[in-house]
Amino acid sequence: MYFDGKIIVIDDYKSISGYGTKVHDIRTASPEKGQMDELQAFSKCVKGQISTAISLNQLIQTTELSLKCDRAS
Repeated sequence: MYFDGKIIVIDDYKSISGYGTKVHDIRTASPEKGQMDELQAFSKCVKGQISTAISLNQLIQTTELSLKCDRAS
């Protein structure tokens, strides 16, 4: 990503580095896309161990923004 003269690089979901901005460098042996975390959160939600992973308010805001973007195009 390029923004404000800064760069963040994600390389094959195995590492992330920042140039001109602070980013905690992360390196993994295999690609890490967050899918396992999502599945674990979903499992906990289904089992009643946690409430919904995404709040209703966030879902509404995302839907409203998506509809505004669609209308603007």
